[in-house]
Amino acid sequence: MTILDAWSVLRYPLAGTERAALATLFALNLEAVDLPAVPAAGIEPVVTVFHGVALAPEDVRRGLVLSELPESSLVASREAAIEAAPAGSRIALRAALGGSVPPAGPGESVRKTLVFHLAMDLLRLGTAPG
Repeated sequence: MTILDAWSVLRYPLAGTERAALATLFALNLEAVDLPAVPAAGIEPVVTVFHGVALAPEDVRRGLVLSELPESSLVASREAAIEAAPAGSRIALRAALGGSVPPAGPGESVRKTLVFHLAMDLLRLGTAPG
């Protein structure tokens, strides 16, 4: 499953056997539909948040300090990818989700909270001195 918005991408495994989740997510009646049992193995649940800053990639790398993860965090690990962009740098902060994600996803409020916290790390880069 891939869920996109203007700032982020959420990806998590969703097998075709999860009829109730598919019916709920897409508001479909799947009674007479044959769904393939797509294996969910090998897909890591991740949220990726994107941001552009008017800093050179070298400056972004020097100023990149990610906030501490809370003990009860749903995020197991984070990594940043920085690439040059016409107006400075494009940063992607990828967070691997800890534990398993329910078939219908982590819930919209949880997803938005994760995106908010990850985006705050990125927004600090545009205002950091140096």
